[in-house]
Amino acid sequence: MERKFVGPFIGSAFVLFAAGAAFAYYVMPIGLNFLATFLGGGAIYLPDINSYLSFLLLLIVAFGLTFELPVVIILLGILGTSPHGRCGAGARGSGWGSSPPRWWSSPGPIRSPR
Repeated sequence: MERKFVGPFIGSAFVLFAAGAAFAYYVMPIGLNFLATFLGGGAIYLPDINSYLSFLLLLIVAFGLTFELPVVIILLGILGTSPHGRCGAGARGSGWGSSPPRWWSSPGPIRSPR
């Protein structure tokens, strides 16, 4: 039964990884330009080619793998390792469980001096 899913999964994984890599490749110069202009006039931005290429490669791999997440989720659902009933049951508890770290990490109210 699983043999009929191999072709579509490999094809969609390749297409989604390429889409993520292309997204990272085209968006990274925009982000770096923003960060370079965000520094202001007092700082000098001198990018190194080795750090630039390693950062570009890291972003391409990270975005490519992130775009493949739908394929992984569908594959786990087909194989039955993560049934949808169990995933929805813990959603309410995870929202309340993550609230204290959000309260702790958020800034306090902004007060203007009077």
